[in-house]
Amino acid sequence: MGLFGAGILSDFIQYNIFEKYIVYYSDLVLGQLNFNILQEALTGEYGLISFALTLCLGVVLPIVSTFFFALAMVEGSGYLPRLSILLDRALKKIRISGKAVMPLVLGFSCVTMAVLSTRSLETKKERLITVIILILAIPCSAQTSILFAVIAVLSFKALLIMFTVIVIQIILAGYFLNKFIPGEKSPFIMEILPLRIPSIKDVFYKTRFRVKIYIRELLPLFILAGFFMFLLDKLRILELIERLSAPIVKNFWGLPLESTNALIIGFARKEAGAAMVKALVDNNILNELQTIVIIIITLLFIPCFSTSLVLIKEYKLRDSLIMIFSVFLVALITGGILNNILNLIY
Repeated sequence: MGLFGAGILSDFIQYNIFEKYIVYYSDLVLGQLNFNILQEALTGEYGLISFALTLCLGVVLPIVSTFFFALAMVEGSGYLPRLSILLDRALKKIRISGKAVMPLVLGFSCVTMAVLSTRSLETKKERLITVIILILAIPCSAQTSILFAVIAVLSFKALLIMFTVIVIQIILAGYFLNKFIPGEKSPFIMEILPLRIPSIKDVFYKTRFRVKIYIRELLPLFILAGFFMFLLDKLRILELIERLSAPIVKNFWGLPLESTNALIIGFARKEAGAAMVKALVDNNILNELQTIVIIIITLLFIPCFSTSLVLIKEYKLRDSLIMIFSVFLVALITGGILNNILNLIY
């Protein structure tokens, strides 16, 4: 279901409906008006139609719709409590209960819908720990598929280093978040319902109801954020960010300056950033050591645009900014430490 929603359906709507028809013909009509600023604002790189509406309705909507459908199916079948019980002991190692299994599993499909699914957790403490682990170290399916293509050309030693670093990050995150986030964990008590075939009528009703709420609440946020990105681009602030980050990228992380674009673009779309990493590897701009570092940074870096908006909607602006900034610091520090250690042992 995750592959269908985050891959097939999302790609079809984004490329074959929005880009091929809606964005293309909108750009064509606006081009006839000879009003360049309006054309850029609507169909440019960060335009209302080409960026905000395409992301919201062409990328995120099919993903969350299939998630809502899958969630309703699982809820209706009675299997979810059983899966939570099976994985409860393992999840306690990172200070969360078996109830968090659904968001974590969904994160490997799409982190955006995984953040939405943290609603099912009972306490704020468990929700915060789960969502930080999601945005810190869980790659979505689109990003994973591209990164696997990069990892395939690396040695087994490199793969082992990356796996170890990510596992350590998850364990440390769970441990320290449990210490510093106030609140109690909810008792792990679940009613075991009988397994049954879900009612299709109930599944479609729940899916439609949740999709309507999603569109009503999230569409205005995408439009506002798209306009904000457009202003940053026109004011050349994005270019300024690239120049200011150059010392960190080159001196602290040991990466070529071309890597900066991969991280900036990765904020808009994680797989776009991962694709740029693959291009750098294919063009022999990155050696194996640098490839390890940039893959780890890419995985730990701030969540993509869509996930960030959903995060703000679910956890309010203040808490969301704290989480995003914390994840950014972890990525920054980990990248520098990893670069220095690898230069000694590699």
